[in-house]
Amino acid sequence: MEVFLKKIAEQYDGTIQVNESTWYNGHAYMPLFIYTLEFNENNLKLKFKYEFRKSEFENSTSIDGGIFGDRHIFEFTANNSEKEFPNFLVEHLSIFKCIFLKNKLPFQVKCKSKEFSNIILNNHNLKEMMSFVSIDSEFSPNIYGKTDKDIYNLKILFLTKKVQYNLLEHSFKFLKIFK
Repeated sequence: MEVFLKKIAEQYDGTIQVNESTWYNGHAYMPLFIYTLEFNENNLKLKFKYEFRKSEFENSTSIDGGIFGDRHIFEFTANNSEKEFPNFLVEHLSIFKCIFLKNKLPFQVKCKSKEFSNIILNNHNLKEMMSFVSIDSEFSPNIYGKTDKDIYNLKILFLTKKVQYNLLEHSFKFLKIFK
């Protein structure tokens, strides 16, 4: 992960911070690593936080389904104080909603602006991000944008069983439409 973040930090002249500590899982203290990357691109201030919670059960088994495995928690935050965008929410659709709504995409965008909704729906990077739902059962992202005190805030939050670098690259690229 450090190599991946250093590459992005060099590309955008960003700063990386790494914190190591422990977390208590109920009966033992386990390693906890938190990586933070911050950089600016044009008028967009980006912050990426990755939290790796090591567990006793590194490899998931068919019995536990990975419930006791390692946790990889990701949070992307982008702030833009110079441009305004409509508020929106990307909602992952269950398989039943996809069938009943006859939706070809596994997600929908809730937004008052139809034009902006279509831009997000047709974004290649968002489609690639949402395709990870079929790869990782724990991947259920929260993606939303809203204006608060004249600053547009965009957040992408998710957790995965394993680090998926393609997913991270698509997430960074998706944020760039808000610059």
